Amino acid sequence: MTVGEKIRLKRKEKGWTQKKLGELSGISEFVIRHYELGYRVPKIITLKKIALPLDISVNYFLDLDHYEEAIFEKLIGIKYSLIVECAEHFNLPVYEFMEMVMHKGIRHLEIERLDNEMIKIF
Repeated sequence: MTVGEKIRLKRKEKGWTQKKLGELSGISEFVIRHYELGYRVPKIITLKKIALPLDISVNYFLDLDHYEEAIFEKLIGIKYSLIVECAEHFNLPVYEFMEMVMHKGIRHLEIERLDNEMIKIF
């Protein structure tokens, strides 16, 4: 099931229109429609906005087994292996680490290796 299909399923379970979900999430009805139809793919921070009124976890949308490493690397400009290493360092699932990074704004966030064991985010 695609992300858009999952959005549609949860929206319909609530009995909401695309307009209603858009109003509650702060995303236009047009964009919600495009996500549901698969014309666009929402960023993780957008999925968080959609998940909140639906009262579900962002993890519901992210079937990480189906994401290619290249997508993550392109999305935030960091090698997937380093993303996994950072997530493990913070004892977080990869999707939660990604959500944290995206929420803080990757353009202002640097991730470095320190002493092959420590990871510092500043």
